[in-house]
Amino acid sequence: MSQKKQSKFPTNNKKYSIEETNGYIPLLEKSFIRLKQLNESVNNILHDLGIDSSDLKELDLLKSNEHTSNEEMYIKLTDLKLYLSAIQSTIRDLTLTGCLIDNLDKGHVVWPADHEASNIEISWVFGDKQCKLVTPATTIPNDIYLVPDQEPTTSMLNED
Repeated sequence: MSQKKQSKFPTNNKKYSIEETNGYIPLLEKSFIRLKQLNESVNNILHDLGIDSSDLKELDLLKSNEHTSNEEMYIKLTDLKLYLSAIQSTIRDLTLTGCLIDNLDKGHVVWPADHEASNIEISWVFGDKQCKLVTPATTIPNDIYLVPDQEPTTSMLNED
């Protein structure tokens, strides 16, 4: 068990300027438009397959061999795999800008700001023409990080 201070930007120590992040806006806009289109395509295929998008447990893409006899079903599942892969790739491209995706549906991203105040972030929401400096609404408190598959014990939760 270890305890460490959790940052909202755990993997990025770089601080960004408004000018730098404004340069990312064309990529961000293109990426969020692409994500919206891909999401619509995924939802259409799920609808065609009769699967509720809120319960994807019904669909196991790796075990879809039983559907290979039905060519239309096989094509839909193949398209679905490609769309999901494209979504992952687009999100990966977004994060290469150093941003944290705050709200994927709204197209909201933030970066740690190169600012004298340490709690200032740079924010951009799809549709904005420029990034802006903001103070985050919430902060993430210190938390206990568990080794994978480790259950918290009462003694872990009571340590301060």
